Order: sequence, then structure tokens, then C-alpha cells
Amino acid sequence: MKLADKEIKKRLRAFSDIGLDSSPEEIMERISKKDIPKKLDTSLKKGEIIIDPMPDLDIYLGPSSIDLDLGRKLEVPDVPLEIVKINNEIVIRLFVVDFRDNHHNRSLLEQHTGITQIDQSWKRFDLKNGEIFELPVGMQVNIFTKQVICIPYNLEANLDGRSCFARKGITTHITSSRFDAGFCGFLTLEVKNGGSCNLNLVPGMRIASLSFNQLTSEVSVPYLKKKGAKFSGQH
Repeated sequence: MKLADKEIKKRLRAFSDIGLDSSPEEIMERISKKDIPKKLDTSLKKGEIIIDPMPDLDIYLGPSSIDLDLGRKLEVPDVPLEIVKINNEIVIRLFVVDFRDNHHNRSLLEQHTGITQIDQSWKRFDLKNGEIFELPVGMQVNIFTKQVICIPYNLEANLDGRSCFARKGITTHITSSRFDAGFCGFLTLEVKNGGSCNLNLVPGMRIASLSFNQLTSEVSVPYLKKKGAKFSGQH
């Protein structure tokens, strides 16, 4: 049974609402080490849904789902990228060779700090204030949500894209749309541009929605307590 808006709103909590004053990143770091705050465990046992930061519900809460924003943490294929200024905006995009420019284009690696090489084919970095990532046609990137989501022990969540993006050929997840009871972390959006135009990805843009299904009972082992839960406390 899918939860309606009234039930979602009744269950929603931010970390401060349950007495946790640490940053979402600090809380996720604890969870990734299986150091689960007691107040969080109690809240999830009670069926409360944690979303932090809490969005404006007048805008983000739909009839049976809640919208989510793009965050700043980005995982991209290991392809040549550059930073350029276009119309007073800082844009990160595929490297463009322009012989008229006498090769003055500067690569992302020359200008950006905090780039992490995940493996031979992917790298990770955070978009800084004022930066935009230009997603070319055919490319997939992984980008975390702005909000942390903690799913109670008697619910399952499903991630969907928003129709305004879908109509332009943009997908927000490939196959991993289900989140188990007890998942707690930033959600990874697998964004792929299947349209005919490049897409600017801007932190804070509403791009996905999350709905919740009621389970028949509380699960025996919530995801954040499961051994080998690879994405528990994802941040």
C-alpha cells in the first residue's frame, strides 16, 4: 500500500526534530561504521521518515510522493573535462578543442581541487558554489541528492524521475529504484541524457521524487544494521 500525502507529512522528521544536532554528513559517517545513534534507531522503529534538510512541503510534497533536489557530489566517467565561463556562469563540460583559442582552454584537473579517482573509469568531485555541470547527450553521471533519507523499518521507498525531465529524454535512475527498509544515506541518482540537447545540472534543482510503500510488518534486519550493507550511511 502506497502512502498518501497526509500520511507522509505526518511521519516526516528532520534530524533536529528527533534530537540529533550533528550534520547529516557526520551522522552518515557514524552509520557507515555501524555506530547507529539511539535516537535515530528509535525514530525509525516508530515508523518516522527522516529527510534532512527538510524541503518546503507546500512545493515538494505531492499526492503520494515527495520531490528531492540534486546535491553537489558528482561521479563522472573519466573523460577530458574543462571549466569555462559562459554568460557569467561557471560551466564544467566535455573538453572542447578550439584551434582559434591557441589551446588556452584549461582542464578540470588544472582548476578544480578535491577530485578523487574512484577507479580507472570514474572520478568524483563536488560542484562548488556557482558551478554547473553540462551533461552531454548520451552520457551518464551519478549525483547524490541534497537530502539525506532514512527509511523506517516498516516501509520501502521507490525513486522516480519527474515527468518534465522524462519528456526531454532524461532518466534519473537506471535500475536501482528501490530502497529497503532501514536504508539511511544520500540517494544516488543515475542521471543519463537520452535526449537531443545537452542538460545543465545545477545543485538544488528538483529532479526526482520518492514514494513509500507500507510493509506487512517491521523487517527483521533493517538495511543499516545488515552485515555487508555496501551503501549504508552513503555520503
